[in-house]
Amino acid sequence: MPADGDPWPALDVPARALTVQTAARALTKALAGGREPDEVERALVDACARMGPVPAPSAPDSAK
Repeated sequence: MPADGDPWPALDVPARALTVQTAARALTKALAGGREPDEVERALVDACARMGPVPAPSAPDSAK
């Protein structure tokens, strides 16, 4: 984590991964229960569908 400034570049990929994992677990729970996903479970899947591509990391200044 950066000591100052915007923490989002460091948090973006882990946040996306956690959202996908949570959606997968929610769908598995619905399937195991023999039911359709509920509103919250569908919202998690919808959040995954709205995710754009992960931005490529920028090259360090020394590599330029």
